[in-house]
Amino acid sequence: MDDRQAILAIEDQFNHAWNRHDAEAMVAALAEDVQFVTVHGVWKKSRADYLELISKLHQGPFKASLRETLEIDVRFLGSDVAQYHSRFRMSGETGDSGQTIPAREGVSLRVVQKRGDHWVTVAVQNTDIASPKWTQDKS
Repeated sequence: MDDRQAILAIEDQFNHAWNRHDAEAMVAALAEDVQFVTVHGVWKKSRADYLELISKLHQGPFKASLRETLEIDVRFLGSDVAQYHSRFRMSGETGDSGQTIPAREGVSLRVVQKRGDHWVTVAVQNTDIASPKWTQDKS
């Protein structure tokens, strides 16, 4: 597997783990010292901290959720570091009173580093895609 394929596999593995609600597998490609920012601005500064958060979320509002990647763009910044943006869709999330929340899309930025012979995620920034008034078609 070449480097680009290995990086794309990180995204695929994360989605498959998410859809199985397997928190341990979700964090498998994260560095111990990962910096992870969720779509709601929660900033976790280690794999263990993110694992704790995502485990709780998948027992609660994300327990029936599904995640899929709609688009991805990998950019190498050096031979051992790359970034990739992905646009993703999440469906099946539930609200506080158990109601299903409409599917939403977001954009994720991941910074990955080659350590030894494998790639690990060292930083993640997720952002929900909103539809502000100034981007909507007025016709």
